[in-house]
Amino acid sequence: MDKMVRKTATVVALLAALLCIASLSSVASAQPCDHNMTIDSACCTNTTTEGWFYNVTNASWDYITRYTPLFHIIDNTIGEGYYGFCINLTVPVSPGQTFNASKYTAEPTCRNNSIAYILNNWTIDCAHCDNVSAGQSAVWYFWYINETFCSLGAPQYNHTATPGDPGWESNWIPNCTAHPSACEFINKSINQNVPYKITISPKTGSYVKGTPVNLEAKVDYCLGGVGEEVTVVFEVDNTSCKFENNASKYENTTVNGIARATLVCNAESANVTVRVKNKKWFEIVDPTGCNPKEYQETIALVNITDDAKFSFEEAPTPPRKEVPALTPIGIAALIGLLSLLVVLGINKKKE
Repeated sequence: MDKMVRKTATVVALLAALLCIASLSSVASAQPCDHNMTIDSACCTNTTTEGWFYNVTNASWDYITRYTPLFHIIDNTIGEGYYGFCINLTVPVSPGQTFNASKYTAEPTCRNNSIAYILNNWTIDCAHCDNVSAGQSAVWYFWYINETFCSLGAPQYNHTATPGDPGWESNWIPNCTAHPSACEFINKSINQNVPYKITISPKTGSYVKGTPVNLEAKVDYCLGGVGEEVTVVFEVDNTSCKFENNASKYENTTVNGIARATLVCNAESANVTVRVKNKKWFEIVDPTGCNPKEYQETIALVNITDDAKFSFEEAPTPPRKEVPALTPIGIAALIGLLSLLVVLGINKKKE
């Protein structure tokens, strides 16, 4: 089994990863059904996972073995492809399927927290089929989990309790003896409190060129509070703008969930993007209600980012002090004063 890896260049592949899921808590997009998707191909077609699945229709636990392929899916609307595996046991999926879908941003829940942790901390791609199989089984467990049980942080792998029973934890229970890596993924991802959002401040403003702009990026964590400190990348799109390292890109580690940077610009305008380095959250690609038949819902990993926009202007020129013009009365008074000084000077010499 592939061991857990730290975020390296291989994890970049996760940016394009997908997981097919039955449903996830979400915030609806402004334009539903505005993405056209195609299941392009599949890899890792010979790997399997096994365990107990609660059949709601028959109200019984069934022991099943399932193949765990990783599908390549294309978003035809934006022209991007990504890899993912399907999780819904009741909805078939195969290369060649094309369907419409909406996109949502996943909400910060216990189950989504663990799913994001799995995708961020193991390499899941066509070259790591063991991870693909374990990851699918683990995400399957979290999708079908009882959200109340999820927060307890102690998987029991109970495959006898039914929904509503005190011991019910999930409708999918992997067999830890047959597939130990799946249970390892689950155990290590419980309540890890991953980042899911970043906010930059200020987000806008007008400044004098050359004046330092102090920036702050606040990272929000899925389970609240502050999780593991992360590295935040600050980037500006104008080469006439520099951070404190005299470059247009600057990295800083958060302290209590906050990272700071200072920007100086000699430009008319600049856009700044902040990003949590080597960490992803995910969006949901949801075909529900978009097609005559049912298709798999999927999730797509996305960067955790936020943007700010600033304008800059030249420093105002200080007003020039002007000597007021003398009036005729003022001129006469000045002549009289000078004449008096001359007379006093002459008298002084006579003495």
